[in-house]
Amino acid sequence: MNSFVNETVFTIQAFFMYFLQLMEVKMGHEQEKAGMLKDFHVQKEFIHGEHEKEVENLRSLHAQEVADLERRMHARQEKDAKVGGESPLPARPGSG
Repeated sequence: MNSFVNETVFTIQAFFMYFLQLMEVKMGHEQEKAGMLKDFHVQKEFIHGEHEKEVENLRSLHAQEVADLERRMHARQEKDAKVGGESPLPARPGSG
């Protein structure tokens, strides 16, 4: 009987040691997972911020290009008006 009790106690102790090791591994895994998720979200926010900057830069460049085209168009219109409405493009050969 004493042997049975000793084996049972040993088995229970072994089970609890295994359980504690398993819980340590699980907690380590959960901590690693939480760290990876945090890193993922930080990288995602960084990339999102960079994307927003690029979009804003493209919008700014587009606005500058539109303003430049409008300025050149108005300058050409003013030049055409001063010349007397003549076309600024040369006549096509053979269209005379």
